[in-house]
Amino acid sequence: MSKRILSGCLLVFAFLLIAEWVYPFHDILRIGGSSWTLLFIASCLLGSFFQLRFYISFPIHFVLVYLFSTLAVKGTNPLRISAISTFIDNVRDGIAAMTELSAKAVPPLFIYLIFLVALWLLAYITFYSIFRKQRVLNILIMTLLYLLIINTFTQYDATFAIVRSCLFGFLILYLANWQANLSPSSHVFSKRIFYHLGIFALLFAILFAATQLPTYKPYFADPIPTLKSKFGLLDTTRQIGYSEDDSRLGGPLENDSTEVFQVQTESAHYYRVEAKWQYTGKGWETPKAEKTKPLSSQTDFPIDLNDRYDTKAKEQIDIEFTASNGYIAYPYGTDKLQSGASDIRYQPAGDKLTTENGIKKYHIELEPPVYDIPTMQKAKMDQLNKQFLAQYTQLPRELPKRVKRLAEKVTAGEKTAYDKAKAIETYLNSGGRFTYSIENADVTDRGKDYVDQFLFDTKIGYCDNFSTAMVVMLRSLGIPARWAKGFNSGTMIDDVEMTYQITNDNAHSWPEVYFPGTGWVPFEPTTTFSNPETFTEAQTEAPEQSADSTNDSEADTETPAEKPDTATPNQQKQEQQKQSKKETAKSKTTSSNDHSILLWISTITAIILLLLAIVAFLFRRQFTVWRLKRQLEKEAITFTAAYERLLHTLTTSQTKRQSSETLRQFAQRFSMIDGLAVLTQRYEQLTYGNSSENIISSEEKALFLGILAKLPYKV
Repeated sequence: MSKRILSGCLLVFAFLLIAEWVYPFHDILRIGGSSWTLLFIASCLLGSFFQLRFYISFPIHFVLVYLFSTLAVKGTNPLRISAISTFIDNVRDGIAAMTELSAKAVPPLFIYLIFLVALWLLAYITFYSIFRKQRVLNILIMTLLYLLIINTFTQYDATFAIVRSCLFGFLILYLANWQANLSPSSHVFSKRIFYHLGIFALLFAILFAATQLPTYKPYFADPIPTLKSKFGLLDTTRQIGYSEDDSRLGGPLENDSTEVFQVQTESAHYYRVEAKWQYTGKGWETPKAEKTKPLSSQTDFPIDLNDRYDTKAKEQIDIEFTASNGYIAYPYGTDKLQSGASDIRYQPAGDKLTTENGIKKYHIELEPPVYDIPTMQKAKMDQLNKQFLAQYTQLPRELPKRVKRLAEKVTAGEKTAYDKAKAIETYLNSGGRFTYSIENADVTDRGKDYVDQFLFDTKIGYCDNFSTAMVVMLRSLGIPARWAKGFNSGTMIDDVEMTYQITNDNAHSWPEVYFPGTGWVPFEPTTTFSNPETFTEAQTEAPEQSADSTNDSEADTETPAEKPDTATPNQQKQEQQKQSKKETAKSKTTSSNDHSILLWISTITAIILLLLAIVAFLFRRQFTVWRLKRQLEKEAITFTAAYERLLHTLTTSQTKRQSSETLRQFAQRFSMIDGLAVLTQRYEQLTYGNSSENIISSEEKALFLGILAKLPYKV
């Protein structure tokens, strides 16, 4: 096989290896035109293959960057004046946004442009490493690291991309080694046929074994949050988000806008994950002996939180997690659940649904619960089972008595359990008595009760403080309540498809109060949040009665909004909330992928810096030659400095000067370089003799420049 054919094969596999960088970029940022990007890579490799001079290749690739950026991102004719103006505006806006460290303001065209520049550098380094140095491991390692980062931090599945990259890297290494050892004989291939067949047989055996051997699940579904939460890596301040461990509440939190899931729904909801009933004075716990049950049906929902539902107002909801998830978030009124997961398990103690192998997307059919205020006002708590009442009014013995006295004071004059619950809710979320803040929340002091410290000392906190305080105050009055957690309704990102984005910042907790004849009812005591559930003043017609009225569960969702007057009908409040979300969505639609954009900007910037560092390392000798040549031409360097720099340029790992070797002996190794002996003699005179004229004559300058012109790594 001739070297020309081998070079062509190497070029093809180099293209395929670099192409693995393209697919995740276009998939995650949802930027079309991947074919233009691949064409740009091919042009970069061909430019290097035909050894175009820098002053020719740079203008060509600069024009290609403009053409492909305009075609791929904007889809407009790049020859129009308006397209050129738009391109310049996007570049200017992108540079300004990068200077201000504002990821939201970076235009997609500018991100794509930076990515093309990174691919340009990568293509050049790949060609230089493979065709000049016969090395591929550095490029392969860079590609694998890139894919591993993408696979870990985004929803993109890079499993097969990693396998393909390893295959391409192996073939490039094999072909490059073959080309380096290829002799002029045309019969080389026939003499080494068994060697080549053995290589491919080994490759096939490895791939076959990799596909047939059993695979093990990852120890951590998502290693980064797990390591940070378990071992406290990177920061001592916890980030906001859903967590299973609520045994010690309190302390400041950091915002985290990482997307958790998206929901397509007609109206806003809270998305419940679980509920907890055992309060310890420091937080909430779930009985350790809790048993789980396999879900008997893939359609009927096992959790029944309420007694009455509006069967005429069914709603269809689609939920899709960004990454495979181990729990199911569901709104109040969920009646049916459809998913592809076959290992869903039900935890009755917390009304929680989990899955061992993870779940990505599912469909929910919902019937809104009926929260009739007159019915709840008539509810008789003395009709409840004593064991049920004892469980959901449990409080630690060490709870300060002033908590109960405050609850009695706040509810003084209220006759019913519902009115008492509303009085406590209003006390906590209005009047300016308490401040909502995740940054300034205090850790519970040693020997202090979590609720007591919040109500009487700090009066600053977030949803955990407000919701726990309401549950404890209600329980002190003998009203059954529990603590629910999940996510609020999030942010509308598409007012046409009615799509909401739920991030870690939307993690939320709220109280649930039990009323006989109604079931578990969510309340919203957290200031700046409003309850999305609808409460009615009149009896609804033909409500559906549930068989189980004391089933545990979770509820409610919160949405940051101004708290409306309690006399305002809830339906009007919900319409105001929906209108507010639509207005917010119009300003945020273009930045719904802020986290992905920030990740890509950071990744591409790091890649460019790494590529520039590699280029600087590979061409360090060329730079030294260029600098020495400039200094000689400007006569801005002494003879000794120029000679020492010339020797440094000539020295490699194979020609390194030995400690026992004299300077003249070392110079004799390069006898093929005309003029070096003369320069060496002159250097010895300056170093060991009495000569003090450390300047370069015109003849010596010509010798230096002549030697530099003959070096294999000249500029």
